[in-house]
Amino acid sequence: MKISLHIPVFISCFLGLGLQVTAQNAFTNGSLDFSPQPANGPNGVVPAAWTNISNSDTAWDGWALNSGQGQVSIDSTDSGEFVHSLYDATLAPTFAEGIEQTVSGLTVGATYVFSFEQSQLYWDGGSLQAGVPSNLDGWWDVQMGTTTLFSSATMSAPTTPNTNTAWQNQSFTFIPTSSTATFSFLAKNDVDDRGAAGRSDMLIDGISLVAVPEPGSSMLLILGTSLLCLRRRVA
Repeated sequence: MKISLHIPVFISCFLGLGLQVTAQNAFTNGSLDFSPQPANGPNGVVPAAWTNISNSDTAWDGWALNSGQGQVSIDSTDSGEFVHSLYDATLAPTFAEGIEQTVSGLTVGATYVFSFEQSQLYWDGGSLQAGVPSNLDGWWDVQMGTTTLFSSATMSAPTTPNTNTAWQNQSFTFIPTSSTATFSFLAKNDVDDRGAAGRSDMLIDGISLVAVPEPGSSMLLILGTSLLCLRRRVA
């Protein structure tokens, strides 16, 4: 008896199983898809599975915008819809916006990678907020409860109204201490540093939370795949 390894069969089997073990996003609707696609500016509308954040009863919470219309000139790599939140410290808490979601099924002690895309919009507020330009540098704070896990890279606002900056990828690692947690994404700006009136209009898309496979698990997967792909025959 001998073992015969058919290389093409082994490769196709390995790749086929590899596609089945692709890491799963812990967030529901991390792409922030919204159906039907909203027009720009429906206050208080957020994609499915997400919740508005605000410190007061206001309709200005986390707009869901369609990137193909009007105010946004550059699309994210995730494409489709995204969320727009603004922050204006001079008008907070009314204009202190963001979104959140409760995630369950986390593995305590495991390493996860958070990732998302961010952009900044120069929104032309017209008469709605006359004299409050959308010109302050902004970023996103990622929080778990009241703890800030991560502050994204600070972005400079565009200089042309009704345009947005190129999207930037942001990521960091996270180790949960509980199987369930509520994560918040909050728009922020540097108004306290500048001491001037203004607002930041932040955009976010492609939110992901994925577990990092342990080295031992990867080796077991490779070994198991190899054994499954070996074909035995009697000489």
